Parts: sequence; structure tokens; C-alpha cells
Amino acid sequence: MTRYDRRFWFLAAGLAATAGYVDAVGFLRLGGFFVSFMSGNSTRFAVGAVTNAHVAYVAGALIAGFAAGVAGGTWLSARHGGGRLPVSLLLMGALLALAAASDGRSPAMATSLMMAAAMGAANTIFQRDGER
Repeated sequence: MTRYDRRFWFLAAGLAATAGYVDAVGFLRLGGFFVSFMSGNSTRFAVGAVTNAHVAYVAGALIAGFAAGVAGGTWLSARHGGGRLPVSLLLMGALLALAAASDGRSPAMATSLMMAAAMGAANTIFQRDGER
């Protein structure tokens, strides 16, 4: 982050706050699973694989949704070169808007997968030369 201009620091702080908020909402909605903290989900997946298949399924699905968001954000960033920042922000915002619009109209897991994908896309916003 020190390689970016100061004007991006506020954006980074806002995105970190957004990720924390979205993760807290997902954690409460899913009863202990995360939509932006994949280390926690990988732990839940490993424990669930041994003790409870449903726990492993939910954690694995969230990890896959997050990875899909990272892949989608990376692909869009590569296609738009210099315009990657607005495109990545648009993808994240669109996925969060879809999740908010579908809340209550679709299963909790579908909404949570959109949230996880949005958080994965957020990881591509400050990507530079393969670094974040």
C-alpha cells in the first residue's frame, strides 16, 4: 500500500471497512461462516470434512464463491488494463447490490455466495504486478 498515492489510502480504508461489514453480516447470517475471511472457512472446511459434511459443504461453497470472484475480478482487470480500478469496483458493487436485492427472495446460501464473490473481486482492486 505504500507504493500507492495517498489518495488511494482512503479508498483502501473504505474498502477494508466495507469488507469487515459484509463479513460481519455474512457471519451472522450463516451462523459462523465467513464471506471474506477464507482462512476461517478453510479451517471450518477441514473440521467439517471429518465431523459434519454440511459444514464442509457450506465452507467449501464459500471458498469456491470467493475464488470465482477473484478469478472474475482478475479476468476483468486484465481485459481493461488501465481501467481496472473502476471495473473491479463496479464488479464488487454489482455483486453486493445483487446480494442485497436477492436477500429474502433467494436462499441464504445464494445471497452469501454473491457476497463471497464480491469480497473475492475486492481483492483484485489494488493488484499491481501480481501483488496486492
